[in-house]
Amino acid sequence: SINFQSQEYIVKLIAKCEKNENITSIDFPDNSEIKKINFFDINCIKLQTISIPSNVEEIITCDNNKLYKYAYNLCKFNISPNNKHFIWFDDNYLLGKTDKNDDILIFASRQIEHAIIPSNIKIIGSFCFNGSFRLKSVKFEENSKLQIIENNAFSFCFNLQKVEFSKNIDLYFIGDKAFLCTSIETIIIPPHVTTISDISFQSCNRLRQIDFSENSNLNSIGIGAFSKTSIENIKFPSYIKEIGRFSFAYCSKLQKIEFPNNCELHLIKSCAFSANMSGAITNLIKEIIIPQHVTEIEDSAFYCCINLQNVKFAENS
Repeated sequence: SINFQSQEYIVKLIAKCEKNENITSIDFPDNSEIKKINFFDINCIKLQTISIPSNVEEIITCDNNKLYKYAYNLCKFNISPNNKHFIWFDDNYLLGKTDKNDDILIFASRQIEHAIIPSNIKIIGSFCFNGSFRLKSVKFEENSKLQIIENNAFSFCFNLQKVEFSKNIDLYFIGDKAFLCTSIETIIIPPHVTTISDISFQSCNRLRQIDFSENSNLNSIGIGAFSKTSIENIKFPSYIKEIGRFSFAYCSKLQKIEFPNNCELHLIKSCAFSANMSGAITNLIKEIIIPQHVTEIEDSAFYCCINLQNVKFAENS
C-alpha cells in the first residue's frame, strides 16, 4: 500500500515507469496485492534483485522478440515462502508452472558460468539465458524430463562452448534461434528431437561437428538452422524428411554430406547448401548422392557450390 495525503491506497498494478538507472533492488511487502510483475513496466536497467510477494501469479521478462533490457542484470529473486507459483532454485534459477502444471525454467541469473539444469524441468523458456555472457557450459541432469527448448533460450551467449544433454533426455523440440551466436564447438542431437527450428544454430562460428543419436527421430531442419557454421561433415539420420531453406548455407568448411540407404528424405528446399553469389563464401563439397525418396530439389539448393563435381542419384530414385 501507499499512503498519500492521509489516504491509504492498495497497489495492485505497476504501470509503465520512467526510466531509472540508479535502482538496483526492489522490495514488496509479502501482503502486497500485486499479481503481475512486468520488467518492461519496471524500467530499471540496473536492477539486480527483486522480491516476489505471495500474490504474484505472473512474471514477464520478455516478449516474443526480445528479452527486456531491464532484466539483463538480474541476479536474484527473493520469492515469498507463501507464493505458490514460483521458486528461486539453487540461488540461480527462477522456476514456475505452465497451464499444464509442467515445470518451466523461466529465467536464470546472469552470473552463472556453468549451468546444471534440474531433471524435473520440462521447458526452458524463451530468452531464459539470452545474453548471458558469463555462461560457458550447460549440462542436463540424468533422467532429465526436458521436452522443449523455446525460442532464443540460449541465443547470444557468446562464451557458451559446451552443451551436454543426458543420454535419456525427453527433448523433442528446439525452438527458433535457440543457440544463435554461441561458441558451441560440437553438439549431439538427442534421439527424440523431431524438429530443429529456424536459425537454431545459425552463426555458431565454432560449431564444427554435429552428430545425431542412433535411432534419431529428427524429421525436419528449419530455415538457416546451421547456416554460417564451421561444420565439416554431416550424416543425416534415416527419418529426416525435409531440409529447410538455407539450413546449411554459407558453411565454408562443409566437405561431406551423407545419407543412409534407408533415408526418408523427400524434399531439399531452396538454397539449402548454397554459397554466396560472389563465391567468396563457398563450401568444399565435391560429391553428393541424392537419396531414393527425394521427389523435389528446389531452385538454388546447391547454388554457387563451385567445388561440386559429381551428383549421383540412388538406385530406384
